[in-house]
Amino acid sequence: MYQLSFDMPRRYYLLKIRSSNKIPSYLQIRDERFTLKYYIRLDRKEKIFQQLGIHNEADQHRLEHLIDTTPYGKIIAFAFESEKT
Repeated sequence: MYQLSFDMPRRYYLLKIRSSNKIPSYLQIRDERFTLKYYIRLDRKEKIFQQLGIHNEADQHRLEHLIDTTPYGKIIAFAFESEKT
């Protein structure tokens, strides 16, 4: 059975999906097993942190930077600072 160690930070994967004519751009966040956890519209950034339950300001800034700088279609691995303890 797959089990995480408590001293190991949880790893997530971020993937931006480009919009088409009728479908808006989306953000996918997947867990360490690459299971889809969140599928959020990019044009509603104010709701991203609320839906993810991120209250740590450092995590919010880091995720916002990752979203803004990640090219569409590229997968980026990351871990939240608050989960590294």
